[in-house]
Amino acid sequence: MSVKNIRTFPLIDIAGPPEARGLQYGMKAKDYILRAIQNYKLAYADLGVGWEQACGIADTFLPMLENREEWLLTEVKAIAQGAGVRTNEILALNCRTCPPSAPMAQI
Repeated sequence: MSVKNIRTFPLIDIAGPPEARGLQYGMKAKDYILRAIQNYKLAYADLGVGWEQACGIADTFLPMLENREEWLLTEVKAIAQGAGVRTNEILALNCRTCPPSAPMAQI
């Protein structure tokens, strides 16, 4: 039996401190990130949540990251910079529960 058209997750090689890793990842994964944002916009809209509202809720995670995981916030900001998107858009993709049909506990 042969299976065709299977997509696999790409292996994206990055190295260095958080900011360097984030920039590398953002640039190398830009197309995937932009596609994910488009998909999440649709998923949130199906729940009656606009993308800007979801990003606003994601912003509420910033103080916790600043206080507890500064290295992670540095990397997230650099991912956003590398991909040409806002930091809260990267957070909105990640500060949620899975699947996207059940996003962020506050919604």
